[in-house]
Amino acid sequence: MPVKNGSYYKSTIKGTLLFFFLFGVNSCIGQKNSITGTVKSRNGNPIPGATVVIKDSSQKIIFYAFSNNKGLYEVMLADTQRINILRQVEVSAIGFEGVAVAFSIQKKEYDFLLDTKFQELSDVIVSGMQVVKKKGDTTSYNVEALGTRDDRSIGDVIARIPGMTVSPDGTIKFKDREIKGLYIQGDDLMEGDYGFATNVISKEMIKAIEVIERFQPVRALRNKVGTNDIGINLVLKNENNMRPTGQIIAGIGTPKLVNLLTSTMLFNKKNKMLFVSRYNSIGELSIQEDVKDILSDGVVDNPGVPDKYINRNRSFLSSANYLRNLDDTLQVKVNVQYLKDKNQLDYSYLNRNYIRGDTVNYTEKQLSYQGPFFFDAQVSIEQNKESRFVSNKLNIRYSDFSSNNTFHFNDYPFRQQLSSRQKQVSNHLHWMPRTTGRNTYTLDWAIRYGVRPQFLHITPGVDSAALNANKPYLSANQELERKSFYNEITFNYFFGGKSVWSKSVGVGISNELQDLSSGILLKQTDGSFMPYAGDKGNDLKWHKHREYLSARFFLKKQYFMANIMVPLIFQQISVDQVNYFSRKELRRFFVNPALLLNYFLNPENSLNFTYELVNIFGSIDNIYQGAVLTSFKELSSNQGDIQEVKQNKIALKYNFSRAIRLFDVSVGFTFNHKKSNSVYATEFRDNILRTSLLKYNNNLSTLKADAFLGKYLFPVKAKLETGVSYTFMYTNQIINGQALPFRNYVINVMVVAGRSFFDKATIQYNGNANWIGGAPKDKDANAKKNDKIFVYTHKYSFILKPSSSTSIAIQGKQQINYVRQFGSTRYFFLDGFFRMTAKKARLELEFRVDNVLNVRNFGIYFQSVNQFFAGDYALRGRMMTVEASFKF
Repeated sequence: MPVKNGSYYKSTIKGTLLFFFLFGVNSCIGQKNSITGTVKSRNGNPIPGATVVIKDSSQKIIFYAFSNNKGLYEVMLADTQRINILRQVEVSAIGFEGVAVAFSIQKKEYDFLLDTKFQELSDVIVSGMQVVKKKGDTTSYNVEALGTRDDRSIGDVIARIPGMTVSPDGTIKFKDREIKGLYIQGDDLMEGDYGFATNVISKEMIKAIEVIERFQPVRALRNKVGTNDIGINLVLKNENNMRPTGQIIAGIGTPKLVNLLTSTMLFNKKNKMLFVSRYNSIGELSIQEDVKDILSDGVVDNPGVPDKYINRNRSFLSSANYLRNLDDTLQVKVNVQYLKDKNQLDYSYLNRNYIRGDTVNYTEKQLSYQGPFFFDAQVSIEQNKESRFVSNKLNIRYSDFSSNNTFHFNDYPFRQQLSSRQKQVSNHLHWMPRTTGRNTYTLDWAIRYGVRPQFLHITPGVDSAALNANKPYLSANQELERKSFYNEITFNYFFGGKSVWSKSVGVGISNELQDLSSGILLKQTDGSFMPYAGDKGNDLKWHKHREYLSARFFLKKQYFMANIMVPLIFQQISVDQVNYFSRKELRRFFVNPALLLNYFLNPENSLNFTYELVNIFGSIDNIYQGAVLTSFKELSSNQGDIQEVKQNKIALKYNFSRAIRLFDVSVGFTFNHKKSNSVYATEFRDNILRTSLLKYNNNLSTLKADAFLGKYLFPVKAKLETGVSYTFMYTNQIINGQALPFRNYVINVMVVAGRSFFDKATIQYNGNANWIGGAPKDKDANAKKNDKIFVYTHKYSFILKPSSSTSIAIQGKQQINYVRQFGSTRYFFLDGFFRMTAKKARLELEFRVDNVLNVRNFGIYFQSVNQFFAGDYALRGRMMTVEASFKF
């Protein structure tokens, strides 16, 4: 039976008035009339925070109280006229079975002994508005209670939950871990690519946000295969809705700013669809493919300013997502994404490289024009039942990234053009049939084929000393193509039964076949083309085959959960470097065990331990022997040996949580040690650097300690968060032929706080401080330590609501960078908007000014192992837009 709980009267005005009213009535009676007692567990320990309620015959709560730290309680019977209608005394506490006894006017003392209840928590219902519910691994947050009228999407509400962060592209993290999926009423409509949905789904459609820890999306594997993943499910207000809703946004501004968006969505039990089209030139890039190519344009990432400050873009995105639930839980899904971007970036930087007894400096100025194109289409069919699971996903992908850049590298001017294409088709079948007994099995088959050609053109030719025997030349052309085929088949058998142990065994085979070809052509001053004389280029064939047998054990008891994986793997790698008459083979038998332990001090407090031993082997990307001009400033080649890395990772984390009160504390410790048979070597020359993977024993150790505290302040609808982390890294580098050990550290402190005033004004603060430093461990390696960097960032937000239809906001960001040698730089960015809403017309008008202070440049410092960067980025300056939004 659900138990009503009055604890959250304190977090609402109504509850506060009722409390003081009852207290006042009690004081006026002039005599003490109450019942008392204790609340303890079966082993005699007091239970603090237990709820004791007295109900009438209709199960309505008449009086209530809470037990203190000693388990004592006292319920004041303030209204003597209502005592005669009392019928029942009930007590409930998180993690314990509730108890109810009959009420008697003559009895003044009630003592309770509660039995532990761990595996599944009873629902907690709060009188008035229910803010948070927790049941097992699922915590549900009421959107209406957490939301404000200035929230423009469900992402704004999610960001208000302690421990949650939402990035500008819609990516969601919970306690610094990215979620595995954003589900709508239990369905994964976006197939993992949920970013834009976070920013367009209206909060008015959603009743609750469910955060699911130890998330297992396959229902048939729940209580059979444990995970440590996080999932989010959006619960619909009306799952029978048949009316599409959406939004149209049109905005224009100066200089040359346009923002157009249309979104249409329909979410119900049978159908879910989300169609989005957007064109903008306001600096907000669309979804981009995250692929690491061998060739790159050398453009530095965004230094931390908002995208709209740094991007001079013209971006178009179209996304169509449709899901249909047929009978017997069978669903069909279609996802199509189309993206075309044009963007301009302008920056300059100093790169300081520390070597033994010397420092090599590179300076660079770049004007970059980027044009990514991306098309992805997927058709899926799935049946996800507790008795069986069937899924098949067919995917077709095509992408084309092009860039045209103008450089001044060490005051040497040239142009660079890069073209990188991808064609890929894949299919993934996962089949778990219905079985008559307790045991079951699964078949998993994934197959993929892709082609990725790349072309890099640099004119005039760079560093003739390194590439053309000190002879001037007109241009350099780097061609590279990679073809890949991947196939994996896995069979798993799961043993059922009533035991707390869940066991499974699996066998599998995987095949990875890749071809890599590349060559450098240099255009001479007489117009002829000559291959780079330093080597023969690449014609490489890579074959990697794995056969493995795995055992998995999953134990779930009242206070303990363990997930143990022991895969036994036999691996064969063969590499043919045709141009060098070289063939290498590697055969290894190894074990990659993993252990995940969760010990629950109570249903909400846990101690988590993770251990992983992973044997990692290099790929085709770091074994080619022929030289590759990866960008205008880097020439890469390798010795041709297969990289082997043994990684040990240990993590320990303590979590203290009070989900109903939205209070979280965590303390963590992680140690990661990698032992490798190879090391990346860097040779700094005057105008180019050469990198290669050499056979040399190397160790990389990383130690991280962190702590976090988060609390949601119900009266002011804001969250308070603070966290601190320390990361230390130790590794070896080979620089200009000399082995140097380096030590680096990063200290981070963050604070988030806010306050609302009578729903008329809101103040928000987000502070972040970073201390970055490092030095060679060998005192003779350099005459001095590397520069220490201090970066302080303060974000301010003030929103004023003069009326129910108007909002005025001022948002500021202050950043202070300090380096001992360079001194400090200070930047302050200011944005603001005025918004008017006509609810009946479903129309919203907004006037926005970004970069009010017209800051034109932004500088940043960065430290990495043996390198120091000082960058300067050109910004767009002041921007003004007028925007109209219509919801239908």
